[in-house]
Amino acid sequence: MLYEFMRYKSLIDRPLVKIALNSELEIFISSLISMLKTIQAQLDSDEVDVKMYQPPEMSPVVQQVQWAKQMEAKVKDIQTCAEKYLKEFESSAELQKLAIQVLKDLKTMYTQLHEEWSRDLQAQVKSGTLQLSLDKPVVEFSASSKMMVVNFNSRLVWVELEARALAALGLPTPAAAAHIDTLAAALGDARALQQVASFHNTLGERMIPSTRPMMLQAALDLSTLVQDQRAVYWNDAEQLQNYTDKLKKIVLKLESQNTYLTSQHIAIRNIVEILMDTELLAKQAEWKKHVKNIRDIIETVEANGYKNTELWRSHWDWQLYKALECQYIKTLLSLHKHFPLVKIDLVLRGRSVRIQPPLEEIRVQHYHQLRRLVALPAHFVGLRAAADNIFAAIVDKHSWLGNRAVKQLEAALAALERTREAWTRRASLACVPDLHTLCTEHLKEPGDWEANFKACKAYGQAVAKMSFEDERIDWIIVVTATLRHEFEAQARNLWTCLMSSLQTNCREDAAAVDTFIANAMVMLENKALPKNAKELAEISGKQQALQEKMPEFIA
Repeated sequence: MLYEFMRYKSLIDRPLVKIALNSELEIFISSLISMLKTIQAQLDSDEVDVKMYQPPEMSPVVQQVQWAKQMEAKVKDIQTCAEKYLKEFESSAELQKLAIQVLKDLKTMYTQLHEEWSRDLQAQVKSGTLQLSLDKPVVEFSASSKMMVVNFNSRLVWVELEARALAALGLPTPAAAAHIDTLAAALGDARALQQVASFHNTLGERMIPSTRPMMLQAALDLSTLVQDQRAVYWNDAEQLQNYTDKLKKIVLKLESQNTYLTSQHIAIRNIVEILMDTELLAKQAEWKKHVKNIRDIIETVEANGYKNTELWRSHWDWQLYKALECQYIKTLLSLHKHFPLVKIDLVLRGRSVRIQPPLEEIRVQHYHQLRRLVALPAHFVGLRAAADNIFAAIVDKHSWLGNRAVKQLEAALAALERTREAWTRRASLACVPDLHTLCTEHLKEPGDWEANFKACKAYGQAVAKMSFEDERIDWIIVVTATLRHEFEAQARNLWTCLMSSLQTNCREDAAAVDTFIANAMVMLENKALPKNAKELAEISGKQQALQEKMPEFIA
């Protein structure tokens, strides 16, 4: 709130605005008094709570001095605010009085702390603890851990930073700090060597395990320099500078190599992550493209002079193995969804509806595709030599999951056969070897022809209403349009056979009538009288036969 007030102080200082904000300003003054009391309470406590970030190596004394100087600046702002803009308020006098007291206490605090820090520094200089180890080499290696150790008191660096921090706050520099200034050049080398040591000791952690062989030469150069170099001491400035420069050069080279290889490693990782979500069958082209991109990255790295990439290639082959295995399992569980669309025709041949191409040919084609899809990982080309193909094991482990696709395939083919049988029943008339003979044998009475003519007409109308649209059985499309002409021909053929059988029957009946009339005329035209009982019986028998046939022709 204080800084917001100072931001708009010219506006708030206007009489009308100040009158309008009278109650708010009273509350503001109360909050400032509360803030000063909080600072004073911290000063009176045994331990000051410094609520700001500071490096853990910096001494608590310096941290408290920095806190006191910050609080001093804040209290001065409060004091200025009260004197210039809030003096007409009743609580302003209390605020100013409290601010003066807090400023006095803060100054007393950081002055005492600064003197304490100066005395401590002077004591360390006199005791020799803030000295470089001139009798020891600059760099040594730990016998137990083989870690690189820089022989200098790290407290020297922090004392230098603390002296600079206090000087920046306007506090006087103690005489003992001049000793630190004489070591400025050596401390600069010490900081550089400490960074090199830190890099050397954590080199294994910085490197990606699979890329370590590719940086072997640079790592050996660093190890050789730090281990085989003759001892260098702090008092030899020229040799120390040269040694530090050499180390920094090799470390920079190793760091640049590690950064480059890490970036390429991450680039390949991003590609593999994409492959984890890329369908194996539907997007085979993308798989080939991404694997080619990985191979191009590795070849580019090799072209830049990096050798021993076998471990790196092996690492990414196994990551590709995981991605391929993941997508392979997903594909096998839904393999029936990846069959290409197949169009087959239902045709009428040999007095029956048949599938074209034949069902067995379709089955052979699909099983061939199924075997090819199941064996796909065995033909996957990785990043290493072809002799080290690890992807064939995926087929051995998970190919049994293709049984689900086999069941789905057989179910689809069985449904196709049922569809064929259904259309065969619909085309039953076309399956009759001799429809004319069938009509001749079973149609005797006029009612027979009448019923069949009506049925033939209804069948023709039903055929006209049939859509003959393609039927879909999973991935199989059954084309029935070719049967339309057969069904229409069936209707026409049935009508023709009915007409032909009716005409034939009419001709046979007419011939029978003509024969009957001729026989009757011959008998009736014979006027000779019977001479005996035998002739009379013959004439009676012929008349009786004619009378028995009469009802047939009358009907």
